[in-house]
Amino acid sequence: MPSTSPTPAPGSLTRDEAVRAALAAIAANDLERGIALAQQVNALEPNSNVGLHLVGLLSLRLNEPGKAVEAFEAAHKVAPDVREHIDALAIVFSKTGRLVDGLFYGKLATAAARDTGIPGMLPDWLGSFDQAFYKIADRPLVKEGQKLLLAGNYDGACEAFRREIEVDSRSLEGWRGFTEALYRARRLDDAQVAAAALVSVSDVSASDRRAEDLSLQALVLGACGRFDEALVAGREAESLAPDDATVAWRTVQAQGRRPDPDRAMLAALAERWGQRFLAHESRPSAAAPAEFATRRVRIGVMSGHWGHGEGLDLVIPAFEQLDRRRVELYVYADGLIDAPLARRLRARSNGWQDLTDLDFDTAGLMVRNDALDVLIDLDDPFVTNHAAIIAQAPAPHVLALYADPAVALAAGFTGVLADPAALGTDIDPRALIPVEGGLAIQPTDLPPLDLDALPVPAAAPGGFGGGITLGTLAEGTQIDGTTLAAWRDILAARPDATLLVDVAQLGGEASVQRIAGQLPQGRLRLCEPGPIQAYLATVDLLLDPIGNQFADGLVAAAAQGILGLTCRQRSPRANLVASWFERIGADELLAHDAEDYRRKAIAAIADPGLSRRFAERVAADREPAAAQQADRLLNAIAHLVNTPSQL
Repeated sequence: MPSTSPTPAPGSLTRDEAVRAALAAIAANDLERGIALAQQVNALEPNSNVGLHLVGLLSLRLNEPGKAVEAFEAAHKVAPDVREHIDALAIVFSKTGRLVDGLFYGKLATAAARDTGIPGMLPDWLGSFDQAFYKIADRPLVKEGQKLLLAGNYDGACEAFRREIEVDSRSLEGWRGFTEALYRARRLDDAQVAAAALVSVSDVSASDRRAEDLSLQALVLGACGRFDEALVAGREAESLAPDDATVAWRTVQAQGRRPDPDRAMLAALAERWGQRFLAHESRPSAAAPAEFATRRVRIGVMSGHWGHGEGLDLVIPAFEQLDRRRVELYVYADGLIDAPLARRLRARSNGWQDLTDLDFDTAGLMVRNDALDVLIDLDDPFVTNHAAIIAQAPAPHVLALYADPAVALAAGFTGVLADPAALGTDIDPRALIPVEGGLAIQPTDLPPLDLDALPVPAAAPGGFGGGITLGTLAEGTQIDGTTLAAWRDILAARPDATLLVDVAQLGGEASVQRIAGQLPQGRLRLCEPGPIQAYLATVDLLLDPIGNQFADGLVAAAAQGILGLTCRQRSPRANLVASWFERIGADELLAHDAEDYRRKAIAAIADPGLSRRFAERVAADREPAAAQQADRLLNAIAHLVNTPSQL
């Protein structure tokens, strides 16, 4: 328990008395008192080795080994022949898995000529070098970060990797993990900095994983909207590892983040990749249609993105409802295996496989050994890298849930599950496995919508009454010039409206500044940090960017009665939400081009009854949707496996 005795005033203790008191407070974990006493020591004797040593001990108690190393090294520099500083470095380096550094300082300590003469400078709670060395773990902070990363705790992983690189600024594992954790956490400004540092360290060390590091940088640059630079980094990565399908696919992935992308360009990139890596000749033969009279269809689904808000909330209910009498369901997970969505589908499955620690060749072999009729990738190919598995042609039919048909066929898929209305007429009809109305369903783990609890808009002209608050759930890179021009016109038409944005959601300050620079002055507001529910509670109308590929959050918001406007595009991924809006009859909130988007946004703001009508449609869709869409999905697959000539 922290001490309740008053901290001596500066000057009331000698230096040695203050040091001993500080050591006692640190040993008792009374860190507030320990900090105050250490400050007294440093005031009595500025830049003393003893004061710096106390700072190192306090840093260890605060779980900041990097800062502890910095302090002990500073103490050692002031007094290079004092044993306690050297021993402390040997212990800390050993505890953080630095075998070479731990041995170096351990040997150096044996030759140290003197000590401070103050008992307790190497306290019992710190342990000894011998104990730390014999229990040495290989980069424990890296292991902790990797474990947190796999569990989906991206903020925790960021912290573990940050502490790793504070201890060792040249740690490739630390920078690699830190970059990926920041990227997954959508802290994109920080991820850019970390990716640049990673590539710099990788270059200096001549890392055998430099191609992987460059391809990770390409992903980060693409997510930040720096697509030309991403292409350069991706091409360099490919030149270093020309036979690595995963590295090569990341070049395509990065370009796939473009808002309203050039479909022909992406298809050409995917085709270039496919020419190098696809193994069409190894694809298993499809079962004869007559077989399904005596057995169930074997369907496999694969995902690495089981977190809420990443798309699966909207489709898992349909797969859960697949008729067990007609379907055997196999689930392949390559991450977040303990997430609630993963556990839900695992409970429905006939077979479950964790692919997290497997290389892609082994993973592809395991999928092939399950003798599936159909494999469905539940993730957007531009988000999760399953390309190396798909390239092995592990099933007769391999379907993409989200991909553009031309990209999917070029990348090794045999077709795309999609609402036909989501696609143009210029696609190969063999590529489309039609599911009328798409597969989007309201997340079933949200409470039912209480129509009586909805905010009542003012009846007077102006709709919602008072100032209008517009919002968005998109990332900054999804908001391009076309969208900003539309938002500028909407705000100009409604002088009482402002756009409220979340800095973290947008990906950082750079995105905020770019957006603010293209909107009328004073019409952009920043929300207070907090949960997404608090943000939604303050928004009258959510605006989905034109051309946005990732509009999933609008459905979850709609399930809570929040209005949102979206725009139909020409890709299944972008149209997941648009098809759902159309299915429930929310035509007032589904635009078909930029001009229609402007018109419908302004009309929605001015319509006081729209909020209630929309909520009633959302509530009516809640109960029957999962079973209906499961039947449509199964009928589409049954037609596919019974019509092999479609391949």
